[in-house]
Amino acid sequence: MDPREHLRRLAGYIVQEITPARGLKELTRNSAHLGHYAEEAVRSLVRRTSHPLNVATGGIVHEGNHASCIPQLDTIFWSACPAPPVFCAGNFAIVPRHTAFGYLEVKRSAYSGSGLAIQQALAHADELIPYRCNEKPLARGVVCLREHGQRDKTLDDLVEEGLAFVLMDESEAGEVTPNLKAVMDLVNFIADVKNAALSVLGGIKVAIHQ
Repeated sequence: MDPREHLRRLAGYIVQEITPARGLKELTRNSAHLGHYAEEAVRSLVRRTSHPLNVATGGIVHEGNHASCIPQLDTIFWSACPAPPVFCAGNFAIVPRHTAFGYLEVKRSAYSGSGLAIQQALAHADELIPYRCNEKPLARGVVCLREHGQRDKTLDDLVEEGLAFVLMDESEAGEVTPNLKAVMDLVNFIADVKNAALSVLGGIKVAIHQ
């Protein structure tokens, strides 16, 4: 088998659990249901490759946003070392900034305005994520599916900059095809997050100043 075709098939297997999001739309038009499913499906997907980091929705807190507005984040990569989460229940966590190593903003589809929503979420990256890869904070946008006919220039610009990934594309005939580059870019992003975590977890400690 051609190596690229082999990788394309692997990409399809990797994203197969988020594919039913399109079928869900035929069952319900409730945007909250659709969005929550997409977010949870992506969290389930990235958990398979994020070990030993934890994955949750919630927020990142630091001395600058304590008791003020803490942005809600779809998917946070965090570690309980050297400090535990401030609050944690199920898939929700509020974690200290120095134990958060990256985050994702997730959209079910490339609807008009999805790019702006991702851009606004990524605007907090410099504040919330102290770790970098190639001089960029470890925060990205993920769109599960670009439905046929969907166009969003802001999203396209983010994809061009490597700040967002569109994992699947729908043809005019309704066929859904995984985007090989986007899937591999997401996998590599998670690897960058893990490398950032592994580079610091052995040497940092919590300092209490009186």
